[in-house]
Amino acid sequence: PPVNDGSGRDREMAKRALDLLESAGYRIENGVLRKDGEPVSFEIMVKDRNQERLALNYAGSLQRIGVDARVRLVDEVQYQRRRQKFDFDMMLGQWLASASPGNEQRMRWGSASANQEASFNLAGAASPAIDALIAALLAATSHEDFITAVRAYDRVLLSGFYVVPLYHASDQWLAHSTDIARPARLPRYASPMFSPTLESWWRQR
Repeated sequence: PPVNDGSGRDREMAKRALDLLESAGYRIENGVLRKDGEPVSFEIMVKDRNQERLALNYAGSLQRIGVDARVRLVDEVQYQRRRQKFDFDMMLGQWLASASPGNEQRMRWGSASANQEASFNLAGAASPAIDALIAALLAATSHEDFITAVRAYDRVLLSGFYVVPLYHASDQWLAHSTDIARPARLPRYASPMFSPTLESWWRQR
């Protein structure tokens, strides 16, 4: 993955992005990125101030390469209605997942859910390759076959550029009383907020 200086104003990264865009037929004209004369412009839909803060930061980075990304804050009702009807250009989202993908992948990335109202296929992915690999991971009868299918599935999703990762926190912070203790060793994929590991904590007397 690309590495930058973390400032959000890395000129080298911007230059690399513009070089890639230029090779695909895009041009900067009067500070605006265009292709075939049409400006690159879209709306980012957000539902609260936290999302707005992240989206504005991202939009600012895009503006430096001539992309007009407009951030629109909507109320919860409008947000849910537009999300369910796929009435948006871009939105912020997340998928909570286990370390063992299964049937939920059909609703998130399968072709059948691409135009199914209120599905979680927010990117509108509709690819025979994705469908085949979901079927392969569900049909796997050995650990090796499952791992092979999941890795191929991961590569196909990444190559589709369906999402733009905004940030990643390697640690999860949890405030607790000093008289609460936890096991010294947690499961590899443990997440205190989203797994049963919290049930293994105890109060020290």
